[in-house]
Amino acid sequence: MQSYIPPQNAITAINYFMSQGMPYQIAVGMTANLMQESNLDPRAQSEEDDAGRYALGSGQWRGMEEGGRQSNMRAFSDSQGQDADPFMTQLKYTMQELNPDSQYYDSLSGERYENLLELHSGGSLKTMPDITKALEEAFFRADGAGMEGRINYADKLSGLGEDWYKGMKGKNITPQDLLN
Repeated sequence: MQSYIPPQNAITAINYFMSQGMPYQIAVGMTANLMQESNLDPRAQSEEDDAGRYALGSGQWRGMEEGGRQSNMRAFSDSQGQDADPFMTQLKYTMQELNPDSQYYDSLSGERYENLLELHSGGSLKTMPDITKALEEAFFRADGAGMEGRINYADKLSGLGEDWYKGMKGKNITPQDLLN
């Protein structure tokens, strides 16, 4: 019997990121950070600051000005059409920000992410806490806010193992899954 069953959106995110070539541990760390940022809610919105700015979406993107991360996320979402699933659209946007060939490429996140992948493949970045922290610094840039929660989510998610997630791809969790 599983001791922890992640939310359906976490399973979806991990499987999506892996389908895009992201290594399992990185996919888990990315998803754990998204869980801390927004509880995987694509409609999440932070409180406004004194200037009326706020973070939006599952990745809590900021930058409402033209060319800012939130502005680009909105433009990408609009390009996907009204019927597009908002959560999947934001996962796709995340990958667009990391893709140097995309018009939505975020050079700071992308360059830091490439460095992170090199460290991971070289074996010097291998623990879930280290991977989760590195992703927070590279992509989420929350100045370490909520790091304990990020690491806790990553530990829970990674404890199920890569094969468990692959077995859940395309499925909704059923009571039988809880017994396996």
